[in-house]
This record gives sequence, C-alpha cells and structure tokens, in this order.
Amino acid sequence: MLNQENTALQDENVRLALNYVIDKDSIVENIFGGDAIAAKGILPDTVPYVTDENSKGYSYNPEKAKELLAKSGYTDSDGDGIVDKNGVPLSLKLVFQSEEYSSWKSMCEYLQAAAKEVGIDVQLKQLDTSAYYDAIWKNRDFDMIIYRTYEDSWNPHGFLRSMFYQPEGSKSVCWYDPQLNTYLDEVIKTQDEATRQAKYDQIFKLINDKALVVPLCYPNKQYVYNTHLQNVTVAPTSYEGIEWQLITIAK
Repeated sequence: MLNQENTALQDENVRLALNYVIDKDSIVENIFGGDAIAAKGILPDTVPYVTDENSKGYSYNPEKAKELLAKSGYTDSDGDGIVDKNGVPLSLKLVFQSEEYSSWKSMCEYLQAAAKEVGIDVQLKQLDTSAYYDAIWKNRDFDMIIYRTYEDSWNPHGFLRSMFYQPEGSKSVCWYDPQLNTYLDEVIKTQDEATRQAKYDQIFKLINDKALVVPLCYPNKQYVYNTHLQNVTVAPTSYEGIEWQLITIAK
C-alpha cells in the first residue's frame, strides 16, 4: 500500500518504478520456497471478475524503473547512490510487522535492497501488531506499508470498497482516486453480469495502470493434519478456514 499524501508517491512514474524494481519470481522462490504465486494484479484470477486483461501487472525491469525516475527529474546529483530531485532524496518509509506474518520481514528487506538498485532509499520500520494496525487505520503513519488482501467470499467488492472507497467526510484507507470512487459506487448497483464485468474491468485497469499499489505475491495456504482425517477441504472464507462439517475420521 502507498500513502497518497506523500508528495513523491503522487508522481505516477515513481509508483510505476516501484512496481518495475521487484523480481516477484525471486520472492516466490527465495522467500516462500516456491509455495506462492508471483502476483500480477492486486487480486489473483481466482477472484471473480479478475482477468489477464484487466490485471496485467508489471514485469521485473529495473532499467525501465530508472528511465521512469529520470523522466520525472530524479538523478543522483551528489553520487551517493540515491536519486534526488531539487536537492531532496527519494526516501520512503516502509512499515511492517512480523508477529502475524513472519515472512514480511524478509520481504521488506528484499524490497529495500531492490529499490536501492535503482536509487530509491527505503527505510524499514518494524512495529508491533497493535502499532502496525494503528498506522493503517488511525494515523496513516507510513509512506509504504505491507498488507494482505482478504479471502472473504464477498470479493472483490468487499475488499476494494473497504480499502479504496472514500466516504464523504472521511478518508480512504488505501489510495484515493475520485474516478475509482465513482466506479466502486456504480458497480455495486449493477445487476447485469456483462455490465458488471465491464465495470470491474474499469476498476482493475485503473488500479493497475495508475500503479496505485505494488502487488507482490499470492501465498499458498498451508495446513498440517493427521492422515486419519479425511475430506479435509479448504473453506471459501478465511473466517472458516476448513469445511469442518465435511471432515470424517478414518477407523
């Protein structure tokens, strides 16, 4: 997630550069041991209305990232390895916690190193779980913050609206875009499936094309259970986890 109140991140080229500097395949192999899928869009194609066309994502291309930064006037004027503009270095604070998701620390350390390769200074800030959620929901005390999408059955709209929609007199949690706000209002009122798909195409393409987030990977769930249990089935929501009523015990 990116904080729209950060002046540097308001530059679309900077947001695009952050997407291009990440080798997602490397994250999957070296951090998750292959037990994940490199992300393209904000949500995987197992979610309704997500398609290859509306969620193309960005490939690993650090040279393209450098070109985009240079296009926006960022150069390493003092030779310290960090690009700057009008004398201000491109430095971003990346907030994370590792109590719930232990892999996040390694991921953030990788992101820090990858960004430095193109001259972006990423400062890591590890918080305890309570302070981490306060940073998201209360004080927006981050430039970038690692977060996870939801697994609820009311997707994609439940997640998208909770993160990107800005009610009148309030602020959105994730990036606010007025056109995206309108799209999110329109799609929930749509009954026709073809029209709804077209509107979700608009939503996902806008999030992707404007680089409003930096998708990383879709981790696989891991369950450990005794082989005496049969019919162990993953439930459609994170609240259930397992389809408990289907489990039987072998004699």
